[in-house]
Amino acid sequence: MNSKKILTTELKKTIEWYLASTTWCKRVKEGSCLSKSLGAINHE
Repeated sequence: MNSKKILTTELKKTIEWYLASTTWCKRVKEGSCLSKSLGAINHE
């Protein structure tokens, strides 16, 4: 496979993953998954 075809294929797979992972994307956008990240710092 040439590099242009690889890039196209990988971009397509990435877009398909995001479209199939809308719940995860919504949580990231809302910031609700930040507190569950490893190494998250509590700034209270």
